[in-house]
Parts: sequence; structure tokens; C-alpha cells
Amino acid sequence: MGTMAHPDNTTTSQVNQFIADKYANLDVSVHPVEGGYSRNRRAIIDVGDKSVFAKEVDANVLPDDGELELDWLRKDYEVVSELGELGMSIVPGWAELHLKGHLLLMPSYKQEDGWRWSLSANEAVIPR
Repeated sequence: MGTMAHPDNTTTSQVNQFIADKYANLDVSVHPVEGGYSRNRRAIIDVGDKSVFAKEVDANVLPDDGELELDWLRKDYEVVSELGELGMSIVPGWAELHLKGHLLLMPSYKQEDGWRWSLSANEAVIPR
């Protein structure tokens, strides 16, 4: 049986239980994500030797039960899935929507693995 370590407020207890059940035989560690533009909970979940990005709509702390965020999460899932089906290599290789649309899981692309998510300060931007 695996173990699960996580910060107290990174993901809700419902998501923690889902992750523990989904990856029951693996060591799991949940880490907070810095930045972002949504009001969703976000985490990087290390599962064995791979990482998963999780985005969770916590309707208990959002106005209108998180309807706007749920729509955005569903759209994220649909766009990633559709572009993947069309063979686009610029999107994650897979996406899963769980917990009645409140949890989106995708591969995690971490900086320490060579991924860059923003331009460095010394890179020139060419105006068009």
C-alpha cells in the first residue's frame, strides 16, 4: 500500500480521498502550485515516478457554487481532448475530468524537467 502526503489546504478532502483511491498502491505527494489566474485549487501530484497536474473547483468557497469555474474547467477538458484527438502535439497527452466535473487531471510539465512557462526577462519581444 502506498502513502499520501499533502499540505492541508492545497486540495479538498474529497479530492485527497479520490487521489488516494486512484493511486492506492503508489506513494503520492501533493504540492501547491504558485500563480495562475483562476480561483480554482491547483496542485502538482507526484505519483511514483510521474507527476500529474490537478485543478479543482471548490464550490464551497466560491460564489454561485463555482458555476463559472466549472464551465471553464469543462472547457479546458474539452479543448485539450479535442486537440489531442486531432493529433496536436502542443497539448497534454491526456486529460481526465472527475468528481462530477470538479476535478481536472492532466500530465504535469515541471520546470525541473526542462519546461519553461514564461519568457526570461532578457529575451526580446519582436513587435508586429
